[in-house]
Amino acid sequence: AVAEQRPVDLMVVKLPMREMSAASEERKTWEANAHPVIFNHRPGVPTGGDYDHTSEHYWPNHSGGGTYVRLELPETRVKILEVKARVKALDQGWGGEGNAGVAVVLLDGGGNTLAYSVQSLKDHGEKTLEWVMTPEDSGASFPNQEGSKECDSVCAEGEGLVLEIRPFTPNWGGWSVSALEGELKATILG
Repeated sequence: AVAEQRPVDLMVVKLPMREMSAASEERKTWEANAHPVIFNHRPGVPTGGDYDHTSEHYWPNHSGGGTYVRLELPETRVKILEVKARVKALDQGWGGEGNAGVAVVLLDGGGNTLAYSVQSLKDHGEKTLEWVMTPEDSGASFPNQEGSKECDSVCAEGEGLVLEIRPFTPNWGGWSVSALEGELKATILG
């Protein structure tokens, strides 16, 4: 017996690729011990490398800071293809330590941290930190804590995702971090 062959109806859905951005030019400073920890990481999620994220030496557990630039992506499901970030910042602490810095953080719709990429501020004075993040490259640079400079990829897929630039400083007496200007750009599908 020969089966009857009929054409199959196909539907093609095109997802728009677009770029979204947010920026700030307001100077903002976070003083040591005056702000909550930079974020509460999801339990059980390892950092890049073999660094113990429950340790007091893991930088988010002893660093305070806050949100400087916030980019809310659409509530609908999107795929982040690339994230670019630029921030001009400076720290106040013991010169050359590189323990203060800036994190680009990806949050889910409930405000939970999904991923991050860190660059540290080495030496005093204004520094411009720049990232180009893709699924293959976090753009991170944190020589003092190489094993915890990144976690997962900020180029993810989901609904109600949010990207933030978060400067941070260790909570050691006299330390602070300031952001002078910053911008976040995300190229998304959906």
